[in-house]
Amino acid sequence: MFGANLNSIDAALSREGAWEAYYGDKEMVKRLRTIKGKLDPQEVFRIRMPLQKDNKKRNASFCNSLSHGFRIKGIVTHTTHTLSIYHNRIIFCDSGKTMSNITTEILLHILTELKRMTVSNNDLLSCLRVCRRWHEPTLSVLYGSLTLTNLNRFGFLESSQVINHGSYVRSITVRIVRGGTGGSQSSQTSNDLLDRLILWLPSLNKLRCLSLTVDQYVFVPTDSTIDRLLKALPETCVDLELDTSGSGHEDSPQANAHSCDTVRHILPRLRHVRIRMPEMCSAMFGTGPILTGGLQSTTFEPLVLRNLQTLIVNCTHASGKQIVRCRELEREMAMISPFPIQPDDADSAWLSVTQALEQVSNRGHLRQNAKIYVIAGTPGSVHDMAIWQTELRTNMVAKETWAFPIRVAQNQWHIRLHDKRDLVTSLDNVKSIVEGHLWRNIMGRALFSRLPASVIMAEAKGDSSYASGCMELPMKTMTLAQWATSPLRLPSYARNEQVTGVRLFEAQIRKGEDYLSARPIVEITPDGWVRGWANVNLERVEEDGVL
Repeated sequence: MFGANLNSIDAALSREGAWEAYYGDKEMVKRLRTIKGKLDPQEVFRIRMPLQKDNKKRNASFCNSLSHGFRIKGIVTHTTHTLSIYHNRIIFCDSGKTMSNITTEILLHILTELKRMTVSNNDLLSCLRVCRRWHEPTLSVLYGSLTLTNLNRFGFLESSQVINHGSYVRSITVRIVRGGTGGSQSSQTSNDLLDRLILWLPSLNKLRCLSLTVDQYVFVPTDSTIDRLLKALPETCVDLELDTSGSGHEDSPQANAHSCDTVRHILPRLRHVRIRMPEMCSAMFGTGPILTGGLQSTTFEPLVLRNLQTLIVNCTHASGKQIVRCRELEREMAMISPFPIQPDDADSAWLSVTQALEQVSNRGHLRQNAKIYVIAGTPGSVHDMAIWQTELRTNMVAKETWAFPIRVAQNQWHIRLHDKRDLVTSLDNVKSIVEGHLWRNIMGRALFSRLPASVIMAEAKGDSSYASGCMELPMKTMTLAQWATSPLRLPSYARNEQVTGVRLFEAQIRKGEDYLSARPIVEITPDGWVRGWANVNLERVEEDGVL
């Protein structure tokens, strides 16, 4: 009904409703004119268009060209009438209509626009109390997308709230973050939040998306807690983000929980998935022995994942260490080893997961356009600044790995992209760039919600989406030129490239037999130049020595 296309106009002819067009859409304007004789003069309809600031004449001309024959008597905006429309949009309404008998669809659209343009829920709460007619539409917008944290009282998870309003919930973001009292009390609060969520999840029979993220060093969920959460997901939930920052610990031996098995049971129905657990292995993607670097199993049976559109398996701990694969023995030994595990080590989760997904892809069990990414990383060196910390994004369908060089300098993270740009931003944004922006942050009051990128883009285009009223939180980045406002802020790698006139390293795309290589990116040393202490600065070499 509200999509800006010709079919929506034809579908609307037989019912009371609304029609819309965008400024300058000539084909839509033409179609509106051809159907004007079929309209009920008392029927409400609207034309949506962006306001042209300081261009009243152009606006009036466009309005007049459409209003001829439609008996449009007034323009209703938030400054001239009680009916509110925001975000630079205007609504046309027959003057005989009142707020008490506008269609529910128009009311929902108004409430959705209100949610988009406000940070708090105060305006929606006011709409909730206007009248009985407004109550239920407002509830559907107010509870459509929820954010729960360990810092608030998470009152929604009280029984009365879930029973009365649970049917309106389409997405839930649960964030366990720093703050509050900390220590054992904070852990107890986080456990309480997850226990309540697990209790009520099965009753949220229209839930489409769940996102659970845990900040590093804040809270360590147990294996059985993760397992119970996954098992509690209702069948309607098709989008899942589960990110513990790579932190977690085992329960007692009697618990015997293996979350990868539970992931495998629900994965075939899911569409968008992002996952990072304390330990991961090939069991998420098939049955048989757990695949390792030294084991090429012929009895491993991969899943069929034709519903899966996007998948991110992040095998890097928030601290930068690599996550180990699941195993019954030597788990604690791996955690206290003085030698950090590398992605291509036999005990790494990355090697086990990529081997499993390679078999899923080779069997043709994935959609051709699916984005199946496995994330890993190799550390840099403080003793050799020519070696860059390298983040790896392995595309299991295209069988190629994108390698991104990253480094922290003056408390900001620098990343070089494949289009040769250098960006300066936060570590969280660097991770999002490496993951391909497949999950994004949504504007909110204090803490943002999380949704799949395709769902947000569908909402932005006006297509059908459960993210009604949600707007993406823009990512804050700077180019290196914007950040380095003085020569003193220029990092050493940029100074070296400036004096040599040579780009010393690039982001890489690894293909063929090299596509599963986990080697770090290393700067070149141009002819006629040598490196000083710790390979930080380049110095020119002359015939009689170093200049």
